[in-house]
Amino acid sequence: MADKNTAVGMFNFQQLMDDYYKSDPKDDAGKLSKRTFQQDMIQQAMIGQQTEQRASKAQEYEMSGMKQAMDLDLRNQGQIMKDQFALGGQKMALEYDLTSRFETDASKREADRMTLAANLQNNQSKLEGDVNRLSLGEQGRQQREGLAAAGAQERMNIDSKGAVEIAKVGVEGEENRKGLTTQGDIDISKIGIQGVENRANIQVQAEEQRNTLDKQAEIDIQKLDAGADADIRRNVETVEADVTRATDTQKGVAGGTQMEQARQAGDIDKEKLVTTGEQTRETMGAQTRETAKDRANQRQYSRELAAR
Repeated sequence: MADKNTAVGMFNFQQLMDDYYKSDPKDDAGKLSKRTFQQDMIQQAMIGQQTEQRASKAQEYEMSGMKQAMDLDLRNQGQIMKDQFALGGQKMALEYDLTSRFETDASKREADRMTLAANLQNNQSKLEGDVNRLSLGEQGRQQREGLAAAGAQERMNIDSKGAVEIAKVGVEGEENRKGLTTQGDIDISKIGIQGVENRANIQVQAEEQRNTLDKQAEIDIQKLDAGADADIRRNVETVEADVTRATDTQKGVAGGTQMEQARQAGDIDKEKLVTTGEQTRETMGAQTRETAKDRANQRQYSRELAAR
C-alpha cells in the first residue's frame, strides 16, 4: 500500500496525466484547453531547455571568463611583479646612486671641512707663534732690562760692600796695628822688666857664686900649701872672668832673644794682614768675574730665545 502510494505519488499525478493525455475533447473549449496545455508544456520544456542551455553557456562563458580573468590576473600580477621588480631595482639603483653621491659629497664636505680646520689651525698656530715670538722678545727685553738693572744694583752693592769692606779692613788694620803697637810696647816693657829682673837674679846668682867660690877658695887655700896659692888665685880669677862673661852673655842673649821674638811676632802679624787683604781682594775679584760670567750667559740665553 505504501509502495503503491509512493509509485502513484501523493496527489496521483500519473492518473491525472493518463486521464489528460487519453482524453479527446470534442468541443472547441476542451480542444483549446488541451492545446493550451500542450503549448504551455512545450513552451515550458523549450524554456527549460533554453534556460538550461543558457545556464550551461553562461556557466561555460563564466568559466571561460574566469579563466581569462584568472589568466589576465596572473599576467597582470606577473607584469606587476616584473614592473615592481624593475621599479624596485631602479629604485635601489637610484638609492645607491643617491647614497653614493651623498657619501661622496659628504666625504668632499668632510675633506673641505678638515682642510679648512687645518688651514685655520695652521693660521692660528702661525698667529700663536707670532704672538709667542713677540712675547718672548718682550720677555727677553724685560729680562735684559731686569738683568741690566740687577747688574747695576749688584755692582752698586758690590762697590758699597767693597768700600765698606775696605774701610772695615782699614779700621781693622788700624786697630790691629794699634793693638800690635800697644802689645809690642807692653811686651817691650815686660821684656825690659824681665831683663832687669833677670839681670838682678843673675847678679845675685853671680854674687852667691863668687861668695861660694871665695869661701871655697879660702877653704882650699887653708888646706893647700903655700905653693898652690898662685894657682888658686889664677883659678879664682879665671872663674870670676868666666862668671862675668857668662853673666854678660846671658843678659845680652835673653834681651836680644825677647826683642827678636817681638819683632818676629810683629812681622808675622803684618804678613797675616797683608795675606788676608790679598785673599779678600782675590775672593771679591773671583766673585765679580763669576757674576759677570753669569750675566753674560744670561744675556746670551736671552738673545738665543729672542732669535728663536
